[in-house]
Amino acid sequence: MNAKKAKVWYEKAAEQGNLDGVNGLARLYRYGTGVRKD
Repeated sequence: MNAKKAKVWYEKAAEQGNLDGVNGLARLYRYGTGVRKD
């Protein structure tokens, strides 16, 4: 899975209120996959 592409699609889904998109995005941030670490 390409984490950066997944992030884009999860964000689009989350913006439309899709809970699977919100959950997927949360997992990416939790594990630091495909997102910028702070």
